[in-house]
Amino acid sequence: MIVLAIAAAITLGMQDEPKSLREQIGVPYDASNGFFDYIDAAEIVRAADLSELEREYTELLNQPVKAKGRKERLAELRQRMARVAEQAMVRVRIGNQKQVWDPRIKVDVTTLFPELSGFRAVAKAGRHAILYRLSQGDSRGAARLVADGLSFSQNIASGPLISLLVSLAADAIYLAAIEPYLMSFSEADLRVLSEAATAFLARPPMFRRIAEAETRFYREMFESWKDEGKKYTEEDEADQTTEYLKKLTPERIEKMAVQIMRRMALEDEKELKVLESPEANWYAKIRLTDPPEEDFVEKEEPPPKNDQDVVDQLLRLRSSLFIMVEPVGIRRAQVRLLLLHTKILQYRWSYRRLPKTLAEVDASIDPLSGKPFRYEVNGMNYRLWSEGRGPRGEVELRYRRAKSAGTAVGDGPP
Repeated sequence: MIVLAIAAAITLGMQDEPKSLREQIGVPYDASNGFFDYIDAAEIVRAADLSELEREYTELLNQPVKAKGRKERLAELRQRMARVAEQAMVRVRIGNQKQVWDPRIKVDVTTLFPELSGFRAVAKAGRHAILYRLSQGDSRGAARLVADGLSFSQNIASGPLISLLVSLAADAIYLAAIEPYLMSFSEADLRVLSEAATAFLARPPMFRRIAEAETRFYREMFESWKDEGKKYTEEDEADQTTEYLKKLTPERIEKMAVQIMRRMALEDEKELKVLESPEANWYAKIRLTDPPEEDFVEKEEPPPKNDQDVVDQLLRLRSSLFIMVEPVGIRRAQVRLLLLHTKILQYRWSYRRLPKTLAEVDASIDPLSGKPFRYEVNGMNYRLWSEGRGPRGEVELRYRRAKSAGTAVGDGPP
């Protein structure tokens, strides 16, 4: 839903409300639901004001290397950020061991977006914890944190489309964090990553739950519109559709809502038939392209002349589930690349050399491109990537838009 995406983009960049996330969601605590452990992790990050620590750390990095006290203060900030991140990831790990479901009865902006902002902050905290473990030589701990993070990201993608976007952002954060360090992982570390990647790929995205959440969001929107005439005064600004709705009785709005819900359900089932089939079908039936920038800007609609015009306008605002196929496909390709990296590096541990061809460790086809994954060896380093699909080009473990931007694993951190 485009309106939802716009609202999310704005809200996720805003600071959280002063009250707790549990209070904002407005549902009783349930100790058996891992969702609340994730909420607790977000509260830990917010209470520590991790974003302010990050800001100070970045400012110090930009100071001259010989600035007095710079080195000591950077070390102190790294430790503080890692301490907060570790505490948050403990809560994430506890939540991962439980069933996780979205507890809200009502889905709206006030309950949804602050929580998703908190979950994004948890993912960024996880990156601090991973990098700090790696800096201390604890690659095993880093691998386990990546596994925790990938499980967390899949569990939070259970609300409207924006929850899936936050989930995908979290995955990208974890994968980018470990990319430069894979050569330093032991055989045991690689097994942890391999198991995490395998579990991730065995669990398809929750497209049906996302569709149900989007429908709930629309249902709540219609309920609020029944009282729209009472909320607006002459001084309030409203768009042409809202002005039209203000003149309608609750009964007419309900009739429109029933028609829209019916058409949405029919469209969802057509799309879910594809999305709940084997992954290769998603790309075979859907043309992947870069969405034009204007797709994310509300276009001015002509004034509605009748109820049917309003119904058609609202349905045009709703995003297809297919809009998520490309970002989901890219992320799943990256997790497949992670799995292949573990196989290549495990081979190196066993034979003291890199495999000459990818076929020595794996011959699978990349569903995103419909072709084998690409692999090049350069001495003791190598490069592994997916050809991708459409104008976005090649995909590596850390996603880079430019085809020429790839680097070989083993070159170390940037």
